[in-house]
Amino acid sequence: MGPIFQIIGYYILKCKVDSSIFTFFNNAILIFNLLPIIPLDGSKMFILVLQKFISFYKSYQILLFFSCIFFIFLLLLNSLIFKSVFLLTTLLLLHKHIYKVYREYHLYFRKFLIERYLYKFHFKKHECINEASLKRIKRDYKHLFYIGNRYITEREILRKIFDK
Repeated sequence: MGPIFQIIGYYILKCKVDSSIFTFFNNAILIFNLLPIIPLDGSKMFILVLQKFISFYKSYQILLFFSCIFFIFLLLLNSLIFKSVFLLTTLLLLHKHIYKVYREYHLYFRKFLIERYLYKFHFKKHECINEASLKRIKRDYKHLFYIGNRYITEREILRKIFDK
């Protein structure tokens, strides 16, 4: 909702402040916020799109990869063109968040599995997985695992893991 409120706030304040500098900085902040770098809003939209097509676990790996690529690009851009202390400070804070997610994304996955275990979600989409890999579980899908010539539900596998 951050980008939406920024756009609404821009149009409200544009009536009171008529300046091209105000428009430039608002657009720059909006575009920066929409980059797929953790923890910016663009990363949240990017991961939701990724999770429509690939597993929850894999989507975080891809998000981390793109966050690093965009971070390095902005770092090089700052060192070659902008030479801004403000942008460098912002990039260092982004690096801190990217590194934190890198260290803890397996915990996000664990939280995802615990939520699926604790709450009985009703999903319309189904998928069959031919191995016992929970890393292939997708958001908004109900899963059935084919292991050892029999089908096992996602719920049964999660029960074995969390009921110990």
